[in-house]
Formats: sequence, C-alpha cells, structure tokens
Amino acid sequence: MLAAILRRALNDRLQPPGWKDFGGLLIRHHNPGNGIVQLGILPEDDNRMPSDAEKVCLILDKKAKSMITERNRR
Repeated sequence: MLAAILRRALNDRLQPPGWKDFGGLLIRHHNPGNGIVQLGILPEDDNRMPSDAEKVCLILDKKAKSMITERNRR
C-alpha cells in the first residue's frame, strides 16, 4: 500500500492530502542528496526529475525523521 501511495504521488495521480503525511514514515540521512533513485533509460538531455516528483520529494523530506537522534549527536 505504501509503494502504491508513493507511486501515485510521484506520478501526480494522488492529491497531497493523500500522501503528505507519508514523509513521517521515512528516515532520512543528514545529507540526503537528490532524493529518489530513478530507474530506466532517459534521453541524455533529460536528466532532471519531473517537477511533480521533485515537489513530492521535497515535501516528504521535510516530514521525514532524522537518522541520527539528538541523543546520538552528543
């Protein structure tokens, strides 16, 4: 079910109220990089993430929990 929610969000087939809290289930590294691994063959001149998917990644990253807790940072 979670994979279906993420797929529909990234394909702009699910409105934000249906996926915005999904980020709270994610754990992110302190230096997340570009966010999502994209599989498949893309034309050489089109290596950017689609804008809908980029928007989803940014919102999910803001809600994701940090991999390192405050207690472990000391």
